[in-house]
Formats: sequence, structure tokens, C-alpha cells
Amino acid sequence: MARGADGSESSRIDDVFAFRELSWDIGPRRWSFAVNGRPMFLRGACYAPAYRLDELRPDVFAADLATAKKANIDALRVVANVLPRDFYRQADEAGMLVFQDLPLTGTYVYHGRNDEARFFENAAREQQVEMVTMLHNHPSIVLWVAHDEPPWLATNFELGDVHAVRQNHSVDQDLKSSFEHLDPSRPAIAASGDVDLHLMLGWSDGSWRDIGRVEPLMVTAFGAQSLPDVDSPVWDAIGKRWPVADDEPAWRHAGFQPVNWAERGVGLPSAHQGLESYVKASQLYQARLVRYAAEHLRTRKFEWCWGAFAYHLVDPFPGIGFGLLDGARRPKLALAELAAAFKATRLIIEPLDFETARPFGIAQKPHAPFAARLVVVNDDPEVTGRGVVRWSVVREKASGPRGLDRVRDAVQKKSYSGSIEVEVPTAFEPAVSATTLSLPLAAEGEYRLEASLTLSGEVIDRTELRFAVTSAPAPGRPRPEIPRYLAERLADLDSLRAEGQGFSFAFENRTRPAVLSGITGLRLDGVVVTGHQLQIETNAGLGPLPKRLDLPLGRRLVVHILSGEPLGAGAHSVEADITVPGIASGRLVIENGANQHGGA
Repeated sequence: MARGADGSESSRIDDVFAFRELSWDIGPRRWSFAVNGRPMFLRGACYAPAYRLDELRPDVFAADLATAKKANIDALRVVANVLPRDFYRQADEAGMLVFQDLPLTGTYVYHGRNDEARFFENAAREQQVEMVTMLHNHPSIVLWVAHDEPPWLATNFELGDVHAVRQNHSVDQDLKSSFEHLDPSRPAIAASGDVDLHLMLGWSDGSWRDIGRVEPLMVTAFGAQSLPDVDSPVWDAIGKRWPVADDEPAWRHAGFQPVNWAERGVGLPSAHQGLESYVKASQLYQARLVRYAAEHLRTRKFEWCWGAFAYHLVDPFPGIGFGLLDGARRPKLALAELAAAFKATRLIIEPLDFETARPFGIAQKPHAPFAARLVVVNDDPEVTGRGVVRWSVVREKASGPRGLDRVRDAVQKKSYSGSIEVEVPTAFEPAVSATTLSLPLAAEGEYRLEASLTLSGEVIDRTELRFAVTSAPAPGRPRPEIPRYLAERLADLDSLRAEGQGFSFAFENRTRPAVLSGITGLRLDGVVVTGHQLQIETNAGLGPLPKRLDLPLGRRLVVHILSGEPLGAGAHSVEADITVPGIASGRLVIENGANQHGGA
């Protein structure tokens, strides 16, 4: 557009824009979304390409967008950042949809002065206006997000008082209203993680198995960390040496989350023989979790769930992260698994009523039938019609039976097969269940379930699921000891004291406002403590230890263990398995000051 005066051009503005129509209904317990009148299940990934400005180049954006398209990703969530306009221009051209966050993440001005709070809120509003003004003509942007992971989210209860006072809630709601006023053509939400869900089961909380029990509306983060390939240039920044300590500072600086690796991942470095095996195990865990989550969410297409975003497409710096590609853009195993799970027309094997094998595996007891659903989901408008699903189950490896068990194993059935016709859903319909299998597999061993979808004589998709039939119990995983540098910021490590009916020790939190959500596995001098009560010391005396105990900064909280037996003279130590979500999880060792001890 040009503006002239007296026959000469005085100013010119060049911009590119396009037309598309959005419709939505987004709110508590509801989510629907359509582009140009067509409902869409968004197959997405979170995106933070780099933390350094000189790395935010057009060629980087082009390569990342090409990788995303090849992985069957049709939407990116720009997490708590505003990228150069080159990215949005290229996203427009690629047909990539974008969820756009304001550059706000976590907690702001907690316990800040009034003038500090006003400064923060004014800065957020000014940045919001600038962002909307700069980006409103880009058709790729389909959702505005005010704040990533603010402390007031229900899922952030572990933040203790910061969560209880609903820090930043008011400004986030104001920003949402401002988005709706500045740009009524797009939906807006106050926070990512509010009406949508950050589903980090299997990493930050719970087990990967729990993913299959969740029925969310929209998932804007799921995944797990993994190590870069052994030959990746990323190791030049981290330091490629082995063995390393479980709390190696260089690894922690690179993003390594030891509590999560120990509790839910493939374990700490000390549990592995070499870096190569550790890399492989970590990438397998990430890949299997990502595929399981993506496929589960797609089976719920339009029946509650409207999208799934893997966390992250790429690690934003040379480190140990959640990326499907590492910081040097080397693909991890999870990239191919997500591409398969996000294939436009996909046949999904959904296992039912199984047990988990650590770190990631599906196990079935021989006395119970193996059960699974075969589900067809379709996002391709050109695919429709009646198809055939064919499946087969075979045992690939016996468990090594002996004696009479070998005779019994020889006569037990170890393979099944079948087929069924199915009407493939259109791209605008929910997924359909082709059939449910229930197979008596009494012969122990390793099995493979293969399935294919054929349409008009052409195989559209193939998939497989490996599982084990075993009577052996799943091995437990001992909880690691909390590193001393962290333990001494949570508790007084010399606070073990004799009490009239047992003993006590003290928490003294110097990390951040937090919540203690569990004390289990008590052992006194290596002997399990049984038949005890846990109580907390208050101004009014002793009271039952609550399920969730706030740990304010700097406050000393004394826990009493009423075991009925006095603590004898001499040196003693007590071990307790504790969980402080977001900070530490593992064994805490408290002594009575009579022991000589060094660093953990």
C-alpha cells in the first residue's frame, strides 16, 4: 500500500496476508475447533527453536518446518516466545497452524512490591499489543495464549503458597480479555495448561501407563527427556566422558533431570554400563512414550480430544532435553515414532488391561486373556470407503520352560490371526473401533501383534505391538538417594532426635515454596520401621501428618515418628522415601549428629 502527495510517493507499507475462517468453542470442559468450516484434530509439537538470537535464522525455520511436515505435524505451539517474522511468513506458506504464547512462563513478582507488580503488568500489556499488531495478519496463527504454566493452575499445587495465593491469575485473565478485544477473529486462553492439559505422565508425574486412563480435551505438551546420539556434536558442549556421577553438574546444567530419570525414566547413569547403552535406552523410552501418548489421544479424536502436541520438536540449545531432534538437529528415535503415530490415516493397536514392564513395556499374565482394540483414525479428506483390517499374533521367543512346563508349553496355542471389514471414517469424523481382541495366551514368552489396513486393494497402514506373557512379578526399582546438595536444602540432616515414643527429624526448606506429598519406606539403622504413626509438631502440640504438607521457605517443621520404642544411645540414622513434586524425590538420610559423614 502506497500513499502519495503532489504526485510523489511519500510512504509505502508492504505486507502479505491471506484469508481463512476460524470457528471455535473453547472453555472449561469443552473444546472444538474448525478451519474454513472443517473440524480439525491438531497433530502438533511445541516449538522453541533456539535461545540465541543469532540462531533464529530463516534457513533454520525452513528446515524445522520441513521436518515438522515430514513428521505429519500440522500445528506448532510457540512456547513463551515471539519469533522473528520470517518464521510466521514461512509458516503461512507451509500451511502450518500456530498457537502463539506471550513471552510469559512460570511465576512473576511473587512477594514483589506494588510498584514491581505494576511494572510487570504494564510490560506484559505493552508486549501483548506489540505482538498482536505485528502478527495479526498472519493466517498461520490460530490461538493466542497469555501465559505458559502460571502458578495458579490446578496442576501446580506442588508450588505451595505461590499456588494457593493464585499468583498472576488476575493479570492473566485481563490479558485474555485484551486478546479478545484486540483480535476477535481468533480464540484466546489465559494460560497454557488451564483448559488444555500438559500431559507429562511418565516423566514429571505418575506412570506412562496412566496416559491411557486420561480423557483430555486438548493436550499441548507430552513427552520425556532423552540423550543425544553418541556421535552428536551436542556432546562437545556437555562433555563426552564416562562414567559420570548421577548428579554430574555439567549434565544438570545441560537440562538433565535426575529425579525424573530415576523415578520414571531409564534410571541414572550409575545403572548403565556405558554411554552408548544409556543413549539407546533413553531414546527408546522417549520414543515409546511419545508414540503411546499420540496414538491414545488420536483414538479419542473429536470425542473429547481435539489435539496432541509433543514437547518439543527440537531442543533449543545443546543439552539433554525433550526434543524429537537434539540441539544439533540430529533426529532421535522419537521423531520416527511420532511420524508413524501422526500418519494421516492410521491403524492403532490399543492394549487393554495390561501390566507394565520397566522402563517401558507391556506384560500380560498367562492366566488372563490378552486384550486389545484395533482402531482406525483418518485425517485425510481424500481417504474414504470400506477397508479390511488383518491381524496376527505370534510368539517370537519362548521363556525357556523346563520339565513339565516344557511339555505344557508344547501343547499350548501360541498364534492367532483374523480379519474384519471396517468403514474408514472421513477426515471429519471420530476414530472407529474395528474390533476388540481377547486371546488366551497361556504360553509364556515374547509376542508380536501385527495389523494392517487395506483399502481398495492398497495397504494404507501397517503397525505392530510387542508384548510379553509372563508370570514373573515386575522387579521393583529402588529409589535413589537425594543428592546431598539438595537434601541439605530440604531438611536438617543432623536433626534426628530421640522422643518419648520414638524419634523425630526436621524439614527446613531453602529451595522454593513447595509441598511434601509423601513419606514412606522408613528405615532406622537399615531396619524397616513398622507399626508407626507420622505426626507433625504444631503450636498446639502433635497432629496427624497431612497428605500434603506445605513447606514454606525457611520454616522449620518437625516430623515425629511414633514407633512405641525409644531411640537408644549412640549414633543412628533414619532413611525416608520422600516426594516433593518439582524439587526432589528419593531417599532422604537423617542422622543424629553422632556419625561422621561426608558428601553424598
